[in-house]
Amino acid sequence: MNPFRGSSKTLAYLVTALAVIILLALFVILSLPRIRASIEESGMVEMISDHLASETGTNQRLFTLYYPLLSGTEDTYRYTTTRVNGKSSESSYHSLLEALLSPMPQGPLLEGAVSFIPAGTKLVGFSLRGTIGYVALSPEFLDETPFEQCSYERRSEQITKTLKENFSLEQVVFIVSDVIIDTSLQK
Repeated sequence: MNPFRGSSKTLAYLVTALAVIILLALFVILSLPRIRASIEESGMVEMISDHLASETGTNQRLFTLYYPLLSGTEDTYRYTTTRVNGKSSESSYHSLLEALLSPMPQGPLLEGAVSFIPAGTKLVGFSLRGTIGYVALSPEFLDETPFEQCSYERRSEQITKTLKENFSLEQVVFIVSDVIIDTSLQK
């Protein structure tokens, strides 16, 4: 009794398929050093590990943003906070300031918070010298708001408080259109 009787075509196909698989495996094994060298030269390994690190949150940092809650009876206020994710890198200051100048998150809005910073204010730049931060803002920072006219104390205090609490700066200097603004706030 021959178990392969009548199945010679099937056996021939199986042997051919097995031979092709073995040849392809040998080709891949012999090509591995070239493949590895090409991958290392392309820089893909670093790019993939950077991407995975950013997804797992190792490059992320929680920032605390401060928004004022106005008192209904007096001209006083206290601050409420919200936490937002930002990149933990040399551009952390930019990430924080851009988050503060963006539209207010829903949490503080639901609490009744406002922002003293005029709408449309944009970050032009930020630099750091020791423990003094220099914040360059667009001219909209000087626009009057319902919370203060002819003064920049409250809006600068909101930015200063946010920067000091997140980065332990001693002083913040405001620059608008290449002019240093006297905010009358040196806390």
